[in-house]
Amino acid sequence: KKLPLSYPDYGSVVLNCDIKYQQTGQKKKILGSIDLEKLKLMYEAKFLDPDNDPDVVVITKKDKNKKPESDTFLEDTFMDIAIHAPYAQYKTRDIDLKFNVNVRAKKEFAKSVRVLGKIENIEGRVEQAPKLFTVVNSNIVFTGSKEINPLLDIKVEHELPDILINIAIHGDANRPKLDFSSEPLLPKKEILSYLL
Repeated sequence: KKLPLSYPDYGSVVLNCDIKYQQTGQKKKILGSIDLEKLKLMYEAKFLDPDNDPDVVVITKKDKNKKPESDTFLEDTFMDIAIHAPYAQYKTRDIDLKFNVNVRAKKEFAKSVRVLGKIENIEGRVEQAPKLFTVVNSNIVFTGSKEINPLLDIKVEHELPDILINIAIHGDANRPKLDFSSEPLLPKKEILSYLL
C-alpha cells in the first residue's frame, strides 16, 4: 500500500494512495486521497534564466493565442482528491523549510481544476548570503478560485546584534504586500538599509 519514491536532486516521499476511478462512456470520475509521507523536496532551478532550464516550460504570447484544441480531460473529467503531506520539507543549499500540506484538488466536468486548503505551519530558514532570514508560523491559503492565486500569510525575521527586523508578506501571490517593522522601533528607510 505504501510506495517509497526517490529521484536524486529532486526529492523523496513515501506515497500512500486511495484513489477510485470510475468511467461511464467518455465521462471519468477520480476520487480519493493521496498521502505524501516523509516528503522531502530538494529541487533547485539550475539556471537563472528559465528559458535555459529544461525543467521549465515557457508559454509565449503566440502559444496563448493559439486556438485551443478539444480537451477531453477538461470536458470529461470530474476530480475530487485530498492531498496531505504532514511534516514536509523543502531543502536546498540556501533554503530549509518545514511545513504541512492539506489541500484538495477539485474539478467539475467542463471546468478547470481548483485548489482549496492550506500549506501551513511553514517554518525554517532562507539564506541570502550573507543575510539569514527565519520564516516563522506562516501559511499559504488556496481559496478554490478559478486562477490559482493563493493568499499569503508569511512572517520573516532577520536578527542583527541589537535589532530584530520583521517582514510580513500578505495579500495574494499575484499582488503581495510587504510590511516592515523592527524592535526597537526604527523608520522604514533605516530598516530597509539593514536589509539591502
